[in-house]
Amino acid sequence: MINKIIKNLGSSLGPQYVETFHKIRATIQDADHVVLYSEDRYFFLTALLAAFSTGGKVFLPHNKAENFISSIMQNNTLFLTDKTPLKNKQTSAQPLIDSKKTCLVFYTSGSTGKPKAIPKTLFQLETEIQCLISTFNMSSSGKFISTVPHYHIYGLLFSVLLPLYLEKKFLNQTLVLWDEIFTNLGQDDVLISSPSHLSRLEEKSLYKPSFVFSSSAPLSFEDAHKTNDLLGTLPFEIYGSTETGGIAYRQQLDNSGKCTPFNQIKIKIGENNCLHIASPYLDTPYQTQDRVMIHSDNTFNLLGRHDRIVKVEGKRVCLLEIEQKLALHPSIQDCVILPILMEKRDILGAIITLTQDGVMHLNSVKRHQFINALKQHLRLYFDIVCIPRQWKIESKMPENSTGKRSISALQKIFEENK
Repeated sequence: MINKIIKNLGSSLGPQYVETFHKIRATIQDADHVVLYSEDRYFFLTALLAAFSTGGKVFLPHNKAENFISSIMQNNTLFLTDKTPLKNKQTSAQPLIDSKKTCLVFYTSGSTGKPKAIPKTLFQLETEIQCLISTFNMSSSGKFISTVPHYHIYGLLFSVLLPLYLEKKFLNQTLVLWDEIFTNLGQDDVLISSPSHLSRLEEKSLYKPSFVFSSSAPLSFEDAHKTNDLLGTLPFEIYGSTETGGIAYRQQLDNSGKCTPFNQIKIKIGENNCLHIASPYLDTPYQTQDRVMIHSDNTFNLLGRHDRIVKVEGKRVCLLEIEQKLALHPSIQDCVILPILMEKRDILGAIITLTQDGVMHLNSVKRHQFINALKQHLRLYFDIVCIPRQWKIESKMPENSTGKRSISALQKIFEENK
């Protein structure tokens, strides 16, 4: 399928992108690997197809923080953006792409505290696309509009590859504000979104989308039905991860919260009462860290995470990783990052103890200047959504009678000042 798309690139994307395709291909053909980042979806897709055609591995960073990009660059690797100067020449005919050997590498928060590289073959992604096409009848749908970025697997699959394979148009930019969304949303369009956006929906749309998809975190029953009231469409929620791809979906017709596995996904209870799956998108079975209850009809309910990875504004965040990077700052003696609820939104809170130098620094500046310096330190490594919004400076971390850190006592530090 991918070879047919590239052969008919002019009709798939537009004639202007055929020239761009060859310029990108000429620019990257001597590189072994390509690190690709662009917020322009059409440039991104054109570059992705060009990279596939050269046979190199494509890395998709989950942010463009300088330190992170530097950490994933390998020998003979090109960092390609829509600002990269391109060679102005035609390239020779490209060989057929073997989708089982063509590889993309995603990055996501791992339980070890370091960004985890997740390789996916094009064959695995195409298999999932075909599953989505057979599950959701979008043949009569309009264009695709997205509030989520396309460098994560959900955004890539739903806002770029799915419309490409369905021969549908998609909006170039990621939309953030509901005013922008309503301006661009037409009758029967497909909206790719997340709980962080749908929970902020307040106005009624003039046009009814044919589908609304939500992923990255569970959508509350109230927000699902508010979306139905204001957009005229009850969202489909997609449950999965970068490692697993899509596992299941639900549409909250009632408040049971049950998820239905996609076709060919085999589920069972595994370690620590967490979901264990076998999937055509995976080479081997996979043990998740999501606790579940499986019902006799093969549906299941999610009961929460077993590890320290949480969702904030729909983004998967490793608390351990943030703690490790914050601890590198010379002012920090010890730190804990916690998810907290503020005005019905999940945010991150930081509890810190200071080194002697940190105390001296704090005493020499205003508190907000000190905290801003810590935030700027974290911005070297993370997107803004991962930066704690609430900060507490303590003389020591609370511990229980056995000397272990008391999470409940830590949470009370924030609750006392609400």
